[in-house]
Amino acid sequence: MKEGRGRQERKKKAKVTTLVNGCAERPTSCRSHGREVTTDSPHSSPTYRLPNTRAPFSPRAQSGSNNGCNMILNLNLIRSAGIGLFMIGTLPLLRLLLEAILRLAPPSDFQPPAHLDAEYDFVVVGGGSAGSVVAARLSEVETWQVLLVEAGPPPPADTAVPALSAFIYLPGYPTLFRYETVPQRNALKYSINQAAVLLQGRVLGGGSTVNGMVYSRGNRRDYDAWEALGNPGWDYASVLPYFIKSEDFIGTPPRETERFHGRGGPLGVTQAPLGTLSQHFVLAGRQLGYPVVDNTGPEQLGFPGNATFTIRDGTRSSTAEAFLRPATKRPNLHVLHSATVTQILFNEKRRAVGVLLEYNHKKISVGVRREVVLSAGALGSPHLLLLSGVGPGRHLKQHKVKMVRHLPGVGQNLHDHVSLSGLSWTLPRAEESSAQPLPLTINDVTQYIKNREGRLARPPADVLDAWVKASPMGDPLWPDIQILLFGATVAQDYGIFSPAAYNFDAYVSVPIEQAVCSGPLRYGPTCLPQ
Repeated sequence: MKEGRGRQERKKKAKVTTLVNGCAERPTSCRSHGREVTTDSPHSSPTYRLPNTRAPFSPRAQSGSNNGCNMILNLNLIRSAGIGLFMIGTLPLLRLLLEAILRLAPPSDFQPPAHLDAEYDFVVVGGGSAGSVVAARLSEVETWQVLLVEAGPPPPADTAVPALSAFIYLPGYPTLFRYETVPQRNALKYSINQAAVLLQGRVLGGGSTVNGMVYSRGNRRDYDAWEALGNPGWDYASVLPYFIKSEDFIGTPPRETERFHGRGGPLGVTQAPLGTLSQHFVLAGRQLGYPVVDNTGPEQLGFPGNATFTIRDGTRSSTAEAFLRPATKRPNLHVLHSATVTQILFNEKRRAVGVLLEYNHKKISVGVRREVVLSAGALGSPHLLLLSGVGPGRHLKQHKVKMVRHLPGVGQNLHDHVSLSGLSWTLPRAEESSAQPLPLTINDVTQYIKNREGRLARPPADVLDAWVKASPMGDPLWPDIQILLFGATVAQDYGIFSPAAYNFDAYVSVPIEQAVCSGPLRYGPTCLPQ
């Protein structure tokens, strides 16, 4: 029942007082230690709500009684201040310490050229997972001059340490584009403004520098479908040799899938033993009748027998490190980071002849003799096309952009993961995974510094993918659902930082009658669905 209703309307509803940790009184809301309980009638289910991480001054956070049950406001302020202080002060210090102690490859390898050429054979826009590889491969031809332009900086030291990948998803992390969708009417009920946050790497290596490092090639039927749509060379049989060529597999695959793995390639792929949680995950899949498979093999339907990560010798193997850094020694490759391409330049025949970019607060025009390669990501590439006059004519006219070509599909048909999260369980200490969440110990740090081994050398929690088929329609071996096991919840840090990383709203509701508590209600979600 909301605050603004009249006294007469209040009388129509039965007043039910819910007591949690001694905080009670009003049927509208009751807050204590980061929880809110509400009830409107004897027939409605009381709910508990998690504290807001992004909107400490939201109207709902400020409403309520003055009986000491408004701790949520202070907790939000403390959490927001903590995230801000961490990003501003702690992160630069952490990076300096890591660079000094770990002696990683220096960022100077990606030093921008002293002078840009007036023209290049190829200009690659976007130095992410794809762009870093494309630029490195093009520069193998000594007579081709190649320019790679990336909006972000070189990979910072913290991205090299696998266990520190959890920090990357916090709001304010400087090497991410944090896009936000418009509010969704029938989805994202638990998110702030019912909007999704879409993260893209703003760094050399792109997503491969900031992602969870799970190695997955995809299903062969997807590639064959792309080829059937009119893209020759994208069928599975054509792309498989390049997957094998690029891979440096470290581990022992099953004998029947050995031929699908590569050795000695630039991209490090390490096989990791399954942790306790992952073993139970795979066992559950077998009990459901699914086979145990090698995800890199010819079929993905089933549960994996091993976890594989883009890690080599205890450090992240991003495309910036694996492909681009070795190529920077070539004189025909220029890497210009921290620069933004704002427009593709076309001649009167509508052929791309160059790009306009901003670097060091200056606008620079660079010509191209052969091709402009657009690899700015699923959002950045169509955005740049629209800014350059390629896209739906009506949309371009609306934004007063001179039309080069009317192309209705640009900016349309975005496909992203549709996900359902929230199935969480608590386990006895003896049953927990060996890949424990933070905090780390001095022994963990020492082991990593000396040998690049231990908890810092792997992701911060058990992570494993499985693919299943839910629909009876279509190819029975073409999975339509991905199941992701992640061995930690948003409660791992008592709700201090994790909810902010996932854009969770403070007012997500779960009926108490559908939950059982694993212990005293503390700060964060500690009740589990039955």
